Amino acid sequence: WQIVCDLPNNQTYRIDARIKSGLYKNAWIEIKGFFHKDAKRKFRKFSQIHKNVQLWDRTVLERLGILVNGKPNPIYGSP
Repeated sequence: WQIVCDLPNNQTYRIDARIKSGLYKNAWIEIKGFFHKDAKRKFRKFSQIHKNVQLWDRTVLERLGILVNGKPNPIYGSP
């Protein structure tokens, strides 16, 4: 379900989502709780190449109502 994107030096980065309409139209979304060193470096490279890259963590997901107290919001159904 992730989107594979090319980076320089024959590398790739897998980003979680791209929103095509609504409030976050054309945003690239990375959802993270923790970054490993290599993933953080690739995220920075990806962010330099693409515009409107957003990093969503638990705080953002709860603000948006996607999570409630760190758990999936039941109004969206079970995972």
